[in-house]
Amino acid sequence: MFQGIPFAPFIRFSTHSYWVSQLLACRTKMLVREFTKSMKLKELRNTRPPKALKKYSQDEYQVIWIGDYWDAPMTGILQIATQFFWFELIKENWTQDDWFRRYAIVELSTEQLEREWQVHEDFQRYVGIHWDVNMVKPPPVFVANKQDIFYETHLTYINSNPFENNEVVGWFER
Repeated sequence: MFQGIPFAPFIRFSTHSYWVSQLLACRTKMLVREFTKSMKLKELRNTRPPKALKKYSQDEYQVIWIGDYWDAPMTGILQIATQFFWFELIKENWTQDDWFRRYAIVELSTEQLEREWQVHEDFQRYVGIHWDVNMVKPPPVFVANKQDIFYETHLTYINSNPFENNEVVGWFER
């Protein structure tokens, strides 16, 4: 078809190059998707989240309760639409020109979320409701002067970093 036309090899090459570039672009997108889909909390610490991982703005999520606090929330539960997620501080920068706290949003299994609700309800029962930001349901009846029950029961679990291998679904900064 292109006989006698001097640029025929160029057309074949450029068509071939186009399809190769499309194949590479598709493969790159798949790799990025696979990378972010399988990104675990422990892999995201002290690194910049990949561009493919969604950054949430404050109007897209609502903090339900704070699980740990040191000059600012470090962990807790937040809600996006109708779903609950764990959030955890993964990096903070204290330089004056570039101050931020970066948090990972972590997907929990049904069992993990149920456990978090149980631990939190015990916190409300024996310690208080001072870390509740947006209550989803009424707290249990408070039992005064029994904080030790909560810490004796749950401290090992709380300190175990139970979500290190969970998938990160997004992030935010404050």
